Amino acid sequence: MTPPKLADKDSCTGCGACAAACPKGCITLESDSVGVRTPTIDGDVCIGCGACEKSCHLLADGVLHAKSDEVFAAWQTDAGDRRTSASGGIASACYRWALSRGVHCYGVPADDLYAFRFIELSGESDIQRCKNSKYAESDMSGVYENVKKQIRNGEGVLFIGLPCQVAALRTFVGKRLEDGLTTVDIICHGVCPSTYLEEHVRGIEGRCGRTASALSFRDPAFETAKFRLTLSDTQGLIYKKGPKSNDAYQVGYHSALTYRENCYSCKYARGERAGDLTIGDFSGYGRHGQKSGKAEKVSCAIVSTLKGDLLLEGLAKFGIETERRNPDEAFLYERQLKEPSVRHAGRPAFLSTYASGSGFDRAARAAMGRTLFRNGVVEGLRLREAELFARSLVPKSVKRAIRKCIHRSCFA
Repeated sequence: MTPPKLADKDSCTGCGACAAACPKGCITLESDSVGVRTPTIDGDVCIGCGACEKSCHLLADGVLHAKSDEVFAAWQTDAGDRRTSASGGIASACYRWALSRGVHCYGVPADDLYAFRFIELSGESDIQRCKNSKYAESDMSGVYENVKKQIRNGEGVLFIGLPCQVAALRTFVGKRLEDGLTTVDIICHGVCPSTYLEEHVRGIEGRCGRTASALSFRDPAFETAKFRLTLSDTQGLIYKKGPKSNDAYQVGYHSALTYRENCYSCKYARGERAGDLTIGDFSGYGRHGQKSGKAEKVSCAIVSTLKGDLLLEGLAKFGIETERRNPDEAFLYERQLKEPSVRHAGRPAFLSTYASGSGFDRAARAAMGRTLFRNGVVEGLRLREAELFARSLVPKSVKRAIRKCIHRSCFA
């Protein structure tokens, strides 16, 4: 029997479609020495049916739609909803559109601190759970089988995920059933193995002596546009760091050090898209034409198919306002619509250190120790400047009174 031929390890996205397609259950996703999950086939159980090969989106043709010039700026007109969204609040409106029509919809909540898993949403509480970005890989276990069954039963499905996940689901469902599936892909820079985030969070908990119960990468309490990683427990905030701090996970992600290997050669980082609708931050908004005045937290929306057009049009009932834009504002200024992220120069050091068993934080310091040190120094200086500025606002008379109180308490 000829063993199945799947995508090579450095190209594999870890989507798990091959495991879901296997009728014998002989494929499992296992982590390698650097924490990356890829499929392993049990040759003693495999019957060579080829189902896994047919389900692999990297081996499939026709997964990408033609490049579209239907580019829009889009935003939620409800100020509260928009404030708690990563950018313009489009994803939440998509879920509301689906649920109002009796369409099944799937997304990723941030309930678990580091093991993000897709769920089927059932109401507004689930929509709130799925808000905001998750900068780590997410598990699609169970999604493939459920979606295919629902479409076969004549039910519609909306799926929002990364481009590789959208391509994987479309390939698994197949062209014959695809009319029942509406997909939204998110502009993606790269994905980190979830083990990195888990190790990092556990390290912070150990240093702080507290156990986190909530995690956010774009916390609404500190403005979602500022990409701050926060950890909280029942008593309040434990930890808060931005992408220019000395936080190893934040700096590693935003400098393209810690992604899965396939992300650096991603076939979906281009103008041709996998989803019916593409959404993401809109960094090029206003570069080729006057803005409407909605400059803050505006999403980019790219319509690639008729289904995507109908979806975006239907979002008006759920508070979404749109403005047609010059396509160059999206395709020239958002790098991931042109090419994949470029590996950080320190990646070999990161991988070798991590593979030696040193753990995520040490591996990150081995790769970019100078950057983390410099950021820490700058961050400390900023805090000192803030402290001195705050002191300067206190009147001298108040300072003298405080010193007298301290003196009396010390020598009473």
